[in-house]
Amino acid sequence: MSLFRLVKVEGDSMARQLPHGSYALFFAAWRLCSGQIVLVQHPKYNRIVKQITTCDHHGVGLRGLNDQSTSEHDLGVVPREAVKGVLIWSIKPISLPRKKRSITEGD
Repeated sequence: MSLFRLVKVEGDSMARQLPHGSYALFFAAWRLCSGQIVLVQHPKYNRIVKQITTCDHHGVGLRGLNDQSTSEHDLGVVPREAVKGVLIWSIKPISLPRKKRSITEGD
């Protein structure tokens, strides 16, 4: 198992913290607690990035940070072993203004 994982975020479920197109670096997690952003190998949704809501001996509860995200109820509680890393660094995509191009006769 790798200690670090770099992933490109796809989708808007974590948009407040990690917009679509962000790159996120995760470090292997030994201590998990509520509020952490984590990379999870989910049994139903495959590899996802979510925030921990609860963490105990039963497992980890998860949620997205967008109202349109899959509900906490649907995500359910996953085993602690499903958490593959904790977010330690991210790069958000840059939005560059588009250069306006004028169309002239003869183009």
